[in-house]
Order: sequence, then structure tokens, then C-alpha cells
Amino acid sequence: AIAFSTLLMHVFGDVPSPIIVGTLKDIWAPHCTPEHIADDDKNDDIEIPDECDHEQTALRTVIAFIFCWLLLSPLCYVVGYLMASYKLLTWTAPFQKTSAPTMREDFANKGLYQ
Repeated sequence: AIAFSTLLMHVFGDVPSPIIVGTLKDIWAPHCTPEHIADDDKNDDIEIPDECDHEQTALRTVIAFIFCWLLLSPLCYVVGYLMASYKLLTWTAPFQKTSAPTMREDFANKGLYQ
């Protein structure tokens, strides 16, 4: 079960997430792709185009999307915990006493108090 759970986490999380984030970046900020610049002295540099300056808001939107997506996981865990706690309480409630008897009631049941 643990191996299957780990497999599903990778298949639905780790594998598609870079593809999805890259696609969103390409759609919302298409000019912010680094360009490879080859120099004569064998030093390869990477340059970001000037058009990217106008797409900073779009890049922040992509990062905000990632942040909101990551907040979804703890929210789901909290909702699942609350639902499981509620079900546990409702399933076990018929088997629990509603309240413990007081000392006076206990003595009265044993005939020690009148």
C-alpha cells in the first residue's frame, strides 16, 4: 500500500508538475525564456530578453498559482482529519456512556444511600 501510494504521488505530482508550471509560464510570460549566447572565448552565457521586464506580473502570477496549489494539500488533510474525527465520534457514540454516575447515584444503586 505504501509503495502504491508513493507511485501515485509521483505519477500525479512530481512528473506532471514541471510540465504544467512550464506551460503556464510559456502561456502567461512567453518572452521570459532565457537565451543561450555563445561567446568566442568558450564561455557560454545566458541572457534574459528585455521583453521579460514587461511580464514580471505574469511571472508572479505563475508563482502565486504554485503557492495556492501547494496550500491545497494541507487544507485537504485538515478536512480529511475533521471528517474522520466526526465519523469516529458518531460511530462510537452508541457504545459509550453518556455520563458517569455521580457518587450519590452510585451509592443509591448499591443501597448505601437513601
